[in-house]
Amino acid sequence: MNQIKGLFLATLLGSCSLAQAATLSFPEELVPLQVNGEKVEHSLFSKKLDFNLPVGTHQVQVKYSDLYELDYDEHQTVSSEPFWVEVTIAQDGEYRLGFNRAGSIDTAEKFAQSPSVYVITPDNAQQKIAKVQPKAAIAPAVLNTGMNAGQASNTQFTAKIPAKLSKHVQAGPNPSAELMLYYWWQQADKQQREAFLKAIKAKIE
Repeated sequence: MNQIKGLFLATLLGSCSLAQAATLSFPEELVPLQVNGEKVEHSLFSKKLDFNLPVGTHQVQVKYSDLYELDYDEHQTVSSEPFWVEVTIAQDGEYRLGFNRAGSIDTAEKFAQSPSVYVITPDNAQQKIAKVQPKAAIAPAVLNTGMNAGQASNTQFTAKIPAKLSKHVQAGPNPSAELMLYYWWQQADKQQREAFLKAIKAKIE
C-alpha cells in the first residue's frame, strides 16, 4: 500500500511540475552529461540539448568540447573534464546555458582548464553561475510552489479536500500520506489521473 501511495504521489507531483516547466537549452560546445543525477543519453549523430525542468534549483553536469581549425584540412578538439553547475529556474520560459567562446585554440585550452558559464534567462538577462565545481551533491529539485511536503501544515492540505473525506485524514503537524494523495488527486486533470491509474494497474500486475 505504501508503494502505491508513493507512486501516486510521485506521479502527480511530476504531472503538476510539468505545469510549471521551463526549457533549459545547451549550445553544441557544452554537452550535458547528467541532470539532477540522471544520465543524459546522446545518439551517435545528435545530442540531447534541450530539457524541460520545473521551477527550482538543478544540478547539471557538463563537459566542454569545441573544435578548432588548425590548417585547411586539420582540426583539433579541445575538451574539459566534466564539471557541475547549479542552475536556478525562477519562472516559466526559455533558459540557455552560455559561455564566451575562445577566439584561439590556446585560449580555448585555458578555458577548458577553468570553465566559466552563465545562464541567459527568459528576459535575455545574463546571470553568471557562481557555482562551477568538479563534483556536486545531488538532491531532488526544490520546487518553488510556496510550500512543500515538509513545511506545509495539515490544515493547508485539508482545506483542499471535501469535508466528507477529512475525517479519514490522520491528524498531526505535518500532512499525512492520505491527505497528500487526496490533495494531488484533486490538482490533477483527467489525463493525468488516467495516466496515474494505468501506472498503478501496471504496478499491481
